[in-house]
Amino acid sequence: MANINWDTVATSVAAAVFTTLAIEYTAKPWLEARKDRILEGMRGRRELLATIIKIALPAAFLTEHLPPSTPADMRQRLLEGRRQQYEVMRDQIQHLFENTGRYGGLYPGPVRDLVIRYILCIQGLAWSRRTQNDQARIVRALTAELALVLDGPRRHAPARLRAMRELDKLIRETETDDPADRHEALRT
Repeated sequence: MANINWDTVATSVAAAVFTTLAIEYTAKPWLEARKDRILEGMRGRRELLATIIKIALPAAFLTEHLPPSTPADMRQRLLEGRRQQYEVMRDQIQHLFENTGRYGGLYPGPVRDLVIRYILCIQGLAWSRRTQNDQARIVRALTAELALVLDGPRRHAPARLRAMRELDKLIRETETDDPADRHEALRT
């Protein structure tokens, strides 16, 4: 019959219990907290992308031109639809602005800075005296570039870098080129 060394068995059991308890009480809470942070970040990124889509769709609708041959009753319905879409766009921009810190903190370094600058730029556009069509046109261009930066193909880094440069350029142009402000500066 086999001779069992009970000291070895007891040592193995004690080591297994100690290791299990050590992992359960030290490493597992840290791993759970890390998992929660990662999941929250992923949820926030999906929410940010959904919000910029909710901004881009009304902006696209607002930039479409009505043909002169549009019947008066249809023109009236389309103008009412545009008013509603403009409000949707403004509400989503306000949502982004109110959550700037949360959305900006989802990305590292230069992308974080671009997200924050984008949010501040489109909020400034919403507050500006530009026409709704101009606001929508600029928001549409900015949002298209941000979408490429945030959700562009991972394997096409050059395209994403071009989108980052283009977004930076568009933001700078928008910040320095408000015709109403230029007109105001000429009057004073």
